[in-house]
Amino acid sequence: MADFVVYDQYSIVAGSPSGELSIHRTAEQFVLSNPTKVSGFTVALIETGTFQGNGVLEGFGGLAWAVYSGTSHPSGSPLASGSVSPSGGLLTDSGFDTNNFDVFEFHFNIPQLSLGAGDYWLALVENAWGQANDGTSIQWYETTAGLDETYRHGLFQTDLPNPATSSSFSSDQGRHAALLVHAVPEPAATSIAASVLLMGFVLTRRRKSKPRIVFSR
Repeated sequence: MADFVVYDQYSIVAGSPSGELSIHRTAEQFVLSNPTKVSGFTVALIETGTFQGNGVLEGFGGLAWAVYSGTSHPSGSPLASGSVSPSGGLLTDSGFDTNNFDVFEFHFNIPQLSLGAGDYWLALVENAWGQANDGTSIQWYETTAGLDETYRHGLFQTDLPNPATSSSFSSDQGRHAALLVHAVPEPAATSIAASVLLMGFVLTRRRKSKPRIVFSR
């Protein structure tokens, strides 16, 4: 079943990275208008180390992710969390450069997560929860499309093996990170669409069918 974009905060322009994922845990808010089965995310990443403009995201070790609820900031324990390796997602060069840095798009799927209408947060960190900084500088790129603020966790090294609780998010950076939220259609909507198509097929067949004349002796 094909997914679709249910939340779009992804206007990439010249700017600066929004969150240093190699040493900080960074969260960005997204809003759902209806009950949704979230299936994945697309984020913009940039490497700001010594390698610039060569079309390669050097040292990228994948992402650990977590989803929280919360209106003004992430609240409580994560609703879901996990990790994805570089090969577990789709990493592509966006073709956009800023200050000689390549901006990459990374799309990754998660186990389907059923969420009601409301405000949520996606938290990311490079590599795995609790893993010390490996010396790279992978950052979550900012966007002008953002409506919500970015919150950071202090030092990455203090993260627990799991994403811990949202109380670790304490610093409002006032910037917005590029984010797409993907979802799959709800079964009810899919069933209705299928029923409509079937009804249209039946009506078309009836219009095309010719009356049959039966002769009796």
